[in-house]
Amino acid sequence: RIIVFKEVKPIDDENLIDEIQLAKLMQFHDVVETYGLLVTNNATFLKLEYCPLQSLCELIQTQGHYKSPSLVSRLGFHLLKGIGFLHSNLVVHGAITPTNILIDAFGVA
Repeated sequence: RIIVFKEVKPIDDENLIDEIQLAKLMQFHDVVETYGLLVTNNATFLKLEYCPLQSLCELIQTQGHYKSPSLVSRLGFHLLKGIGFLHSNLVVHGAITPTNILIDAFGVA
């Protein structure tokens, strides 16, 4: 498995550790897997599952808005499945933005 590090803004350490522990339990094919946390003197990073493409934000910036209705449908479908999984486990993401929607090699969020 390939792991990437995403820098996060430092927040209350205890809350962040609790969130990471919960995220590690949320294993579902439409939710990016969280492996842990790396804290250095200068920054804090999430250890995440690697998504070979990019975020929805980067995709829109480089390619413009989607022209393919089938691709938009597929992304929306998988995004809603992931959110549905989290909600069924009483978890609210709280920061769903194009930057936090990661797209894999198959165009799946």
